[in-house]
Amino acid sequence: MKDPVFIPDYLHSALGTNEVETIANDFFIADFKPSPDNFHPRPHRTSFLIIIVCLEGNCRFSVNLYNYELRKHDLISLLPYSLVEPSDYSPDCRVRVIGFNPAFLSTTLTRNVPFYLSMQDRPQTRLTENETELFDRYYEFIRDRLLRNDSRYRTEVVQNLLHALLVELADIYRKEPMPELPVSSLQENDLLRKFMELVVEHYLKQRNVGFYADRLCLTPKYLSKVIKRLSGHTVPEWISRILVLHAQVLLKSSKQTVQQIALELNFPNASFFGRFFKKHTGMTPGQYRLKS
Repeated sequence: MKDPVFIPDYLHSALGTNEVETIANDFFIADFKPSPDNFHPRPHRTSFLIIIVCLEGNCRFSVNLYNYELRKHDLISLLPYSLVEPSDYSPDCRVRVIGFNPAFLSTTLTRNVPFYLSMQDRPQTRLTENETELFDRYYEFIRDRLLRNDSRYRTEVVQNLLHALLVELADIYRKEPMPELPVSSLQENDLLRKFMELVVEHYLKQRNVGFYADRLCLTPKYLSKVIKRLSGHTVPEWISRILVLHAQVLLKSSKQTVQQIALELNFPNASFFGRFFKKHTGMTPGQYRLKS
């Protein structure tokens, strides 16, 4: 199955042709001001690496079940294949978005490793006013290059500008001090992070607490106790939440039948999947698909 369009349907319709600039299906930039008329908060799965900077107001969303709030001068980076669910926004919200297929920078990928490592450990960071202005200058310069359709080396120029921006961002991430936490808190936060990474990687096939406990060298009882205490949710609840989110993405962004979606999500049949989905959402898969 092909991934959903890299710009979610509701975002694409909101931005319109005058606000989004692209290079084929490899790169896009967008200046986004959500409104009640164009904001339809449904989950989607990114197929691009996406960088978002909030210029005004604030917005909230979840990424792989983690909740985030972006305020003015905040930056967040989303890795490809992240499950994203928008929540809400302030009336004055305005964000600028840059998204690209990692293969778009394949020739400079290794030089961007510091940025990618920073993204994995700490996707959200706070920019200073000067750093936000720096991002804006890159954004405007890239947009200007994109609009020059007569340029023979348009793509190459954008690739190099994007690489330079990633180097700048890697340096910004590097300068931000990590919060000082007690050793016990650091260990527990690290455990929660590793658990969530495992869930995101294996939820389609592994839904048993024992699997995750074994991978983390813990007993199932201890893992269950710690995850519940740290996050407020049990291990099965986390697995169910990301399964429901993935199901919602497929129901809204693909033409697969409910039976096909059930098989892709590793349910034994459509009936079993339907009962699971209704238990967690209050709707059948068909009802959710028809919901605007």
